[in-house]
Amino acid sequence: MNKNIFITLSFNKKIDNIQLFINNFKNINYNKENIYLYIISPFYKIYNNFINYKKIFYYEKFSDIILDQSIALFKKYNCDYYYYIDSSVIINNNNILTVLNSEKFQILSPVIYLENSDITNLMITGNIKKKCNNLNNNVNNFDLLNNIVVLNKKIFEYVSSPYIENIFHNINNRNITYNFICDENNNLALIKESNFINFNYDILDNEIYNMDDINSWEDKYLHDEFKNFLNGGNISINEPIPFLFEFPLFNERFCKELITIMEQKNKWSDGGHNDKRLNTGYENVPTVDTHFNQIGFEKQWNKIVFKYIAKIAEKGFVGSHTSSINMSFVVKYTPSGQSNLKPHHDSSLYSAMVALNERGKDFEGGGTRFLRYDYKHLTQKPGYCVIFPGRLTHYHEGLETTKGTRYILVSFIE
Repeated sequence: MNKNIFITLSFNKKIDNIQLFINNFKNINYNKENIYLYIISPFYKIYNNFINYKKIFYYEKFSDIILDQSIALFKKYNCDYYYYIDSSVIINNNNILTVLNSEKFQILSPVIYLENSDITNLMITGNIKKKCNNLNNNVNNFDLLNNIVVLNKKIFEYVSSPYIENIFHNINNRNITYNFICDENNNLALIKESNFINFNYDILDNEIYNMDDINSWEDKYLHDEFKNFLNGGNISINEPIPFLFEFPLFNERFCKELITIMEQKNKWSDGGHNDKRLNTGYENVPTVDTHFNQIGFEKQWNKIVFKYIAKIAEKGFVGSHTSSINMSFVVKYTPSGQSNLKPHHDSSLYSAMVALNERGKDFEGGGTRFLRYDYKHLTQKPGYCVIFPGRLTHYHEGLETTKGTRYILVSFIE
């Protein structure tokens, strides 16, 4: 008897042949009465291509919230397996669901190859096929998994989070086995083009991601003075120019771990105006940066903003209310790469900027100049946060980094 499966199809970018993907998917040999189909398609009107499935959910926008909702529905309908498949995957074996469902696993993915190349959706240190064979296809040491992933419902015996990133980040390695079908003949599927979604496994044990025990997290990562503030004590807030507030937020451990994660993931943009990560595809004031949603830290950061930064913002910007976060990322300045940033306003009600390393020790130069006040902010210590109005009044520029590497965390907040 066929098991009930929940499939999220993510058409999260435009591809050359959408009809090929649709036709191959529709030709899969599996009882449609056992398939709950969750379609995210911001670029194509394709609802009418999918009929006779047990239940169909259809969304014309792509967002983390919509993606997370698929997990909630998977649980609601008590399905046996959860599939995430993006539109880069061209399925060329009609029995793929039967093959994958027959495997005993908790997390599984077929190793599939980019068409006409040796590039795969699974990036393991060393030779992929050799490593899979040597470890009997059970792999615990790998960087990222893309394009197609399958979860057994038993995974939720270990992970209760409703957020798709956290499902992966909070898994206990001692209890979970990761299985990969390494197929010599590539007869399950191909990757038609480069991927979009990354599930990051190599940081599973990094405590910075785990905010379930918030008191423990605060003790590990917040500055002592900010922890005192949360407990009703005082905090030093510096205001060198009107409506620019600087205060201690994180400790040295937070800064070092975030830099390490950013460099390990190595997802730095090229600093150009064309940016596929954005809905518009264009960045007016580009930086060499990594967005938090690229490393699975977006939800944690949003929690930090609302729980900690907003408390200071609402004290300084009287009458304001923090309602949302536009974008959050880490910027990397180097003399040989991007060393400075032209004058600009931010796309925010107010912006938060956290220094992650130390001027005079890790880099020379740098800092932020606020043109209206002809003020150069150079004294920011690692872990200290600066907030200031993003639009209209605080036109600013990033000063040249002349030596070393300067890292700053930036968040545009409404």
